[in-house]
Amino acid sequence: MFTGLNHVDFNSLMAGVALYRPGPLAFIPQYQARANGLEKVRYVTPEYEEFTKETFGILVYQEQVMLLVQRMAGYTPGEADSFRKAIGKKKESVMRPALEELRRRLAEHNHKQEVIDEIIKQIEPFVGYGFNKSHSVAYSLIAYFTAYLKYHYREEFFTALLTVFESQDTKVSNYVQDARAQGISILKPSVNRSDSEFKIEAEGVIRYGLGSIKGLGEK
Repeated sequence: MFTGLNHVDFNSLMAGVALYRPGPLAFIPQYQARANGLEKVRYVTPEYEEFTKETFGILVYQEQVMLLVQRMAGYTPGEADSFRKAIGKKKESVMRPALEELRRRLAEHNHKQEVIDEIIKQIEPFVGYGFNKSHSVAYSLIAYFTAYLKYHYREEFFTALLTVFESQDTKVSNYVQDARAQGISILKPSVNRSDSEFKIEAEGVIRYGLGSIKGLGEK
């Protein structure tokens, strides 16, 4: 069983995937500074720590926004999901009333105006598109596994990659360049030595597959 995840900070991988989206993209410098101890972690309110501790006081995931409106503005789970959908519509006519309703309900729960303004400031970028944590987990797991394979099993990794995308010229060209940059030799197609697919010919050596040549079918 693979256990390599014990040696990485998986939360950081997940946050990296989610932060690089139009929504929370602007928070990347602040996240980096806090994650590296260059800036003190500050929570908008004490309640904020409950759902943003793992992301250093910054809203990164849709689920955090949903927890926020439930804990701090009294939304039901169903209302929280409707709010998530509303701010994700990217339509001013839908998004603006949803944020104004949040302002009103935060005020009803006795939050100070500066706190309300800061909360709205953090949520507004999600109108541009925020990622959900469940997707971040899946994407990060795949990214970790593929990075592990690329580092520890270079020839197998690039052989599989080139074969999967053998009909896509641009990708094949990019992957060939990447493989060569990693110290792997990509040998030219050979009528006598090539198979239909790319194959490992020796340590650090991959033979070009005939199936990647335009106009040459499998038969």
